[in-house]
Amino acid sequence: MRSFFKKWVVIYWLAVLFGASAQAATNQPGVVLTFDDTSTGLWHNFFANRTDNVRATFFVTKWHELSRPTQIDQLRDLQNKGHEIGCHSYDHTGVGEFLFDPSRTQEYVNTQVIPAIQNMQADGFNPVSFSYPSGERDENYDAAIRPYLPYLRTTFYDASKQLAQMDEIYHNSDKTYGVLEGESLDNRYGRTVAEIEQALIRAKNNNEIITLYGHYIFDDTSPDADSQYAIRASKLNQIIDIAKGLGLKFYTFQEAYALTPAPVTLPAAPSQLTATALAGNQVRLNWVDASSDESGFSIERCQGAGCTNFAFRSTVAANAVSFTDTNLTSNTLYRYRIRAYRGADYSSYANTVDITTPVSPPSIAAPANLTATVLTGNKVRLNWVDASNNESGFKIERCLKATCTNVDFTVIKTTGANIVQFTNTNLQANQTYSYRVRAYRGTNYSAYSNTVNITISTSSTSIAAPTNLTATVLAGNQVRLNWVDASNNETGFKLERCLKAGCTSFEFLGTVGVNAVSFTDTDPTLESGESYRYRVRAYHTNGTYSAYSNIVTVNM
Repeated sequence: MRSFFKKWVVIYWLAVLFGASAQAATNQPGVVLTFDDTSTGLWHNFFANRTDNVRATFFVTKWHELSRPTQIDQLRDLQNKGHEIGCHSYDHTGVGEFLFDPSRTQEYVNTQVIPAIQNMQADGFNPVSFSYPSGERDENYDAAIRPYLPYLRTTFYDASKQLAQMDEIYHNSDKTYGVLEGESLDNRYGRTVAEIEQALIRAKNNNEIITLYGHYIFDDTSPDADSQYAIRASKLNQIIDIAKGLGLKFYTFQEAYALTPAPVTLPAAPSQLTATALAGNQVRLNWVDASSDESGFSIERCQGAGCTNFAFRSTVAANAVSFTDTNLTSNTLYRYRIRAYRGADYSSYANTVDITTPVSPPSIAAPANLTATVLTGNKVRLNWVDASNNESGFKIERCLKATCTNVDFTVIKTTGANIVQFTNTNLQANQTYSYRVRAYRGTNYSAYSNTVNITISTSSTSIAAPTNLTATVLAGNQVRLNWVDASNNETGFKLERCLKAGCTSFEFLGTVGVNAVSFTDTDPTLESGESYRYRVRAYHTNGTYSAYSNIVTVNM
């Protein structure tokens, strides 16, 4: 019967989903009993063993916290006996906590609706009805939730009215409804049996359905029987007996929307599902869209060879024929299946496909210590440390300003493996350049090196090299260097030294300021009997250097 009514209701919700309103039919006057939250044991005790065709709907929240197998088995037993199991959000977060913000409707769906559905489906339940926590809703959130759970319930309360005066909690086939509103049976609201009886009589006389809701159902002997969010079992039995005496039908929530039965044609199933493993632990799915009237496609996934515990992964829009699944684990087998849907109606599944993501390649260490030096002729020499042993080469990127984002950089050079230097030529004076480098192997990349900035100034070609460098050995194993300052725009001079006659592995020795023409090497490691070579060049703080002076050799 539940499946039968579900097929009826698809036509209604197709209209709602596309902007129209639909009518909630009344085959006969009746009552919808609904209960919220997680009191599965109390619900099961009251309803499971009834033989009088009294049915209810239980909207469950915090499904992930239910005890297993006890609470799940209780709900499954209730469902098997004709009761409906609906959804009451992932963790009882209301729309009010999202400030009723219309821009956050999808966020609400992604955090409160889809995860709740997935948890229920994992235990074999397929909800179609949703009860708003605390009754907080508006039309924007209704529209966002309906593609997933088309039947919506909220709450209504007006202390100034008797139940029988509240038109909001009744519905019939003469009006259109997007959401059904319910009034509470809980002790907190003080509705007496006599008042509820008058409300049920109105439903009988007007051929209407009344929606009611509660939470806990306690035996009269329970110390919690009069707690504010509870109803005594004896009181609920009185209400049920009155409704039965009036000939009212007990509807599940989804049945309350039932229309006159009409044939329902399911969307055609998609076919030829294929899966392709992509770089970066991704899988691309492709299929043939065989239907012309679907709302979209629902994609499911499970992990492991032969797995059958498929879980909802995503939906895509109508006419889509591909989907890329991201953030997967490398070297892992996944199984996928897909089906078309239209409102609450689904096609059969396409074929199932298996795909194993590739083994992640060894990581590539990023190059380090990138430096940039301005050379004469408007050139920049880059140097870096090759920190990897498995790269195919390096890609050098440049940006034409000092502060750059990823989109500002472009590749200007690709080198081979083990290269640690590159000279960028034909640069513009008075231009700032930023550089970065990363190693690559095939389609895999290391992280980037540090970024260096350098400016080519108009003076970059006009620093004259110092000349006539001489060296004099002083007492105490010291060496005094003298040279001629041939430039007028240097910031200072940098001295370099290497050990042994004919050596070329010069190392930085020291710096002196502008216009300096001498430097004394007082390094205590200088040794008698050794030979040392010296050279000097001028520099500017813009990164420009002159050529080197002549080299001088001293024998200690």
